[in-house]
Amino acid sequence: MKQHWLKRWLPGSAARESIPFPHDQGQYTIEFDMMLKGHMYDRSSGKVRQCAVTVDGATRLVTSGDKVDRATYDALVNFNAIRPLQTEQQTQRAEVAD
Repeated sequence: MKQHWLKRWLPGSAARESIPFPHDQGQYTIEFDMMLKGHMYDRSSGKVRQCAVTVDGATRLVTSGDKVDRATYDALVNFNAIRPLQTEQQTQRAEVAD
């Protein structure tokens, strides 16, 4: 059920709902093995690691397995909380060097 009263208070919300969001564009999956910092928790699904990072004044809690945007990914790399992903160009350079 849509909340029509909310649209009266926030008239721009109707416009935001109609904008298509490209899924997986600029999204990075943070795996457990690539996280270097953070606290480990035991969950029923297995071990997870969590780390908090501040991006543009907002603190974001990242759990292993989450998908994050480019700004959060860059903040995690700069904080040395994760190992950066190797791009295809870096992989090709490594193969050529061998």
